[in-house]
Order: sequence, then C-alpha cells, then structure tokens
Amino acid sequence: QVDCFRINGCRCWFFSHDHLDPHFHAKAAGQWEVRVFFLEEPPRLEVKFALARISSTRERQLRDMARIHRAALLEEWTRKVEVE
Repeated sequence: QVDCFRINGCRCWFFSHDHLDPHFHAKAAGQWEVRVFFLEEPPRLEVKFALARISSTRERQLRDMARIHRAALLEEWTRKVEVE
C-alpha cells in the first residue's frame, strides 16, 4: 500500500520484486488498473487493464499526487520493493 497519500475510491500499492522502473499501481475495483511511473515528468500512466475508461479527473489526480509526493514515493519504493 502507498502510505504517503490516499485517493478516495482508488487503491494504490507497490508490488515487491517488481523490476520495472519505480512506479506504483492504482486501481478502481472492477474498472481499471494502471501503473504510475512517478519519476517521469509528467508522471506516466500505463494501463494494465480497463473495463471502463479512466476519467481525466482521476488521471490528473494520480499525476498530481505522483508529482507532489515524488520524494516520499521514491523512499517507499526503495524500502518496500526488493529489487534483486
């Protein structure tokens, strides 16, 4: 789970042993899941699956949170994701 921020109606978390560039996952249950690459500018969203389109408001919210909390996200990523 991402600890440095919360978004109502959206679950955000890290996968341990995830070997991609630093990112977190965000999901609206039964609708969509994206990866948010928070070190990129602007933060990049990559759709993992989508049964419904992610709203532009939600995309903006995820990018804004990634930008605002970039340093804390990187610290969490370093601590929680064990890259071998």
